[in-house]
Amino acid sequence: MCGESGKGKSWDSMVISKALYPNMQVKESMFFSPLDFLSATEHKKPKLFPYIIDDAGLSAFSGDALASQVKNISKIAQSIRHTNCQIIFNLPHIDLLAKSVRITNHYYAEPLWIDYKNQINYIKFQRLKLFKDKIYFKSLRSNSKNLNPVTGYYHIEKQKHLNFAIPAPEKKMILEYEKLKNEFMERYRIETADSMRIAKAKELGRDTSKVITAADDMRSKIDSFTNEKGRPNVELIMQSYGLVQNSARTAYKMAMLPKNKKQAELGIKKLKTAAKKNISWNEL
Repeated sequence: MCGESGKGKSWDSMVISKALYPNMQVKESMFFSPLDFLSATEHKKPKLFPYIIDDAGLSAFSGDALASQVKNISKIAQSIRHTNCQIIFNLPHIDLLAKSVRITNHYYAEPLWIDYKNQINYIKFQRLKLFKDKIYFKSLRSNSKNLNPVTGYYHIEKQKHLNFAIPAPEKKMILEYEKLKNEFMERYRIETADSMRIAKAKELGRDTSKVITAADDMRSKIDSFTNEKGRPNVELIMQSYGLVQNSARTAYKMAMLPKNKKQAELGIKKLKTAAKKNISWNEL
């Protein structure tokens, strides 16, 4: 089931799953992460049991990270194909699925538009056919017999089915889905915040030691890292010590600070002299 966010993929998936497996429970069949999906597949399920992998848990990822998550889900799906269960992928685009998984899928569905007044979502269904290592999208067809009054024979007419009307799921299912999604997103938010804090702490730890080293080294040759206007040559500091812009500025400020009490007293004396002579610190 492919389409942009808000097109009704999750609702359609629930309705289709419920139609094929009447005992479908949202909390048992809806998954937002590879780990939850893997845990659910450890126990044997009845035939046609639905697994819905929803992209609400993938929308936070981008680029390679998203492709990696989908790849993990695809591997798990491959391992349970023999159980004859339903597996529905809700994804922004079918290309996110590896080709090895795409060729094992039977149908492609894409929500087209939502009729909010009548609570109906129109979707396009197509069967996936593999021919000479290429995947083709085939519209669903049905044959109808029509009697020709002139000849007296029946003529078979093929009819393409392009759009299907899917009703909205039950209110109970919607509430269960929203609750599960909110719980997952909150958990994801906390985990992401924690991982970002840890990464930032590590980065700061590395940068702090580099800044101190750079400041100690610059202290004896501070003039070479000062431009004509008496300001730090940030680009030169960044290139020389491998620092980011803010860290380079901090290292320069630390290098300008006196290293001990004797240097501090000398600095104060120079400032007083500059004040009496009415010259700036940069000129001094």
